[in-house]
Amino acid sequence: MKSKTQLIQGSINKWNKIVQGLEADKGPENCALCNEFLAKDCVGCPVFERTGEPLCNGTPYERFGQVFHDELLELVRWHINPKQEPKVVIGPKTMEVACAEHDFIVSLLESDEKCTS
Repeated sequence: MKSKTQLIQGSINKWNKIVQGLEADKGPENCALCNEFLAKDCVGCPVFERTGEPLCNGTPYERFGQVFHDELLELVRWHINPKQEPKVVIGPKTMEVACAEHDFIVSLLESDEKCTS
């Protein structure tokens, strides 16, 4: 098993890639913390330990899906095939929430690393 620090760093790497437009958010599928703790109802997860809530509730991630969806709908009207899901952050509101989630995860390490978009 990886240490919690390694798992947090894995999640930070996920959000770094999302913010840079190199990776899509795939929920628990591409989250090191979820891969380790989701099957345990999040017990032991540093996010759960911080918020007291499972499934990243109480973090900026709660808003990420809705903001992403809202910005996607704006683009779908004329520019994107509705069946084609974008693979990257698609707008300023999504970027703001992605950076907030990145910074929250970084705060679990008590680091000074901040999102730069």
